[in-house]
Amino acid sequence: MDPLGTVARALHVVSIVVLVGGIAPSHVVAGTARRAADPKTALAMWALWFRIGKVSTVALIGMVVTGVALSATRGYGFFRPDHFWLASKQAVLCVALVVLATTMGPARRAERAVRDALREGGGLPDELRALLRKPARSARIVDALAFANLVLALWRPGE
Repeated sequence: MDPLGTVARALHVVSIVVLVGGIAPSHVVAGTARRAADPKTALAMWALWFRIGKVSTVALIGMVVTGVALSATRGYGFFRPDHFWLASKQAVLCVALVVLATTMGPARRAERAVRDALREGGGLPDELRALLRKPARSARIVDALAFANLVLALWRPGE
């Protein structure tokens, strides 16, 4: 493999490790935030969850960019039936990106509301809880799709 391909593959693997490594902590933090009796603890946990989400989003973007580069430079192409495992990964990733893109607006509003509530020292009103539901649900879907993508990469069905 050429030096640029080696760097792209290394960055791809690092992105995957960061993305997968953030899945468990984000679920633990979100669960703690949902179950917290103290509103300030819940708000602090949701703020931490958003920070983990930013790291995971950067890792997902890194995985996509390096994956596209690797597919293009190694001759795999995109959605080719002769590389079923890769076409499956690409399709799963496209779904994950669509879910992520449709959640960005509500997630930003929820993050701002959490930051404002923390700054004001207030509680966690029902409106904010409702606002947090969509990003949290979407994150679980994206995490499941990222895990499915990893399984497809390791299993390589059809190869």
